Amino acid sequence: MQEKAFSGSEDSEFHWTTEGIRREAGPVRPKPAISPLSSSDPEPPGSENRRFPRIDLKLPILYKILTEEPTVASVAAVPHLPTKTDNISPSGACLVLAERLPRGTVLALSIHLTDRGTISAVGRVVWAQSTETAHHFLIGLEFIVVYQKTRAKTEYLNAAVLKEILGP
Repeated sequence: MQEKAFSGSEDSEFHWTTEGIRREAGPVRPKPAISPLSSSDPEPPGSENRRFPRIDLKLPILYKILTEEPTVASVAAVPHLPTKTDNISPSGACLVLAERLPRGTVLALSIHLTDRGTISAVGRVVWAQSTETAHHFLIGLEFIVVYQKTRAKTEYLNAAVLKEILGP
């Protein structure tokens, strides 16, 4: 079975197989414990230690919390919940949600670029922050995989291609 890592990083735990999206098989690497976010967690929005700068775009987006291992079917499943991005970059996005999601939560995303079509992605929550508005949270995501479907094919996009699509 051929596998292809979603991200450019060698340590990605998700891989594309002929059966769909799978976690890496084999020995489990030790990882730090993941705990739900608390208000005392450091918040990265003020920190600009990023590979790509964020673009201040409010884009309509549909999302779905994935409760199982992501597969092609689960990523494409509907219904998705509507929201918007606060900002976006080739490596991740900040969403405005009505609920705080724990770090590590995996989401299926459909991002609507106004005149450039729709891109789909799988993202992982890396931070959450309360806002001044009640029941509104900023949720920081890192993209695990990004792809764009056309009539002819599904094209997996790397960060450089996504950067071109997002444009200046």
